[in-house]
Amino acid sequence: MESPTIAASTPLESPAAAEDTPDLPPVSTRFIAVYAATSFGANLTMLMPSLFGLAYKIQLIDPAGKETALGLVVGVGALFNIVVTPLAGVLTDRTRLRWGRRRPWVAAGIVVCGLSGLSIALAPSVILIGVAWVCYIIGLAAILSCGALIDGVHEFPGPWALVPVAATLLFI
Repeated sequence: MESPTIAASTPLESPAAAEDTPDLPPVSTRFIAVYAATSFGANLTMLMPSLFGLAYKIQLIDPAGKETALGLVVGVGALFNIVVTPLAGVLTDRTRLRWGRRRPWVAAGIVVCGLSGLSIALAPSVILIGVAWVCYIIGLAAILSCGALIDGVHEFPGPWALVPVAATLLFI
C-alpha cells in the first residue's frame, strides 16, 4: 500500500500557488525602514501589557523567586515560539477551508490568546502560568505568522527578510 503524498512545503513550489502569486515590485529602503519601525511598535504594543501582567502575577504568587520564575516562563515561551511560528506559517499555507487560508488561524489565535490571558489571571501556581503563557505564545504565533498582516516572502525577498527579525530583536 502506498503512503499518501504530502503537499509542497511552500506555496511557491506548487503550480496552483504560483498562479495565485502576483509579481510584485521590490520594496524601497524607505518602506523597509517604516516597516521595521512599525514592527517594533506593534511588538511593543502587543507584548508589553502581556509581559507586565505576567511579571505582576508571578510576583504575587512567588515573591521570593519572582526573577527566576519569570525568566523560566518567558524563556520556555520563547523556545516554543521558535518552533511554533514557522510551523504555523507552513500550516496556514496548506490550509484550504471555506473561510480561506488565514482567517481560521487568526480566529483560533484570538480565542487561544483570550483564554490564555484569562488562565494567566486565574492561575494559582507558576507552573500553570507557564503553561498558559506557552498557549498564549502559540495563539500569537497563529495570528502573526500566517501572513495575515503582511506577506513577508513578497515584501522582504532574500536577505531583507531579516529586517522584521532585527526589529523584534530591538524590542527584546
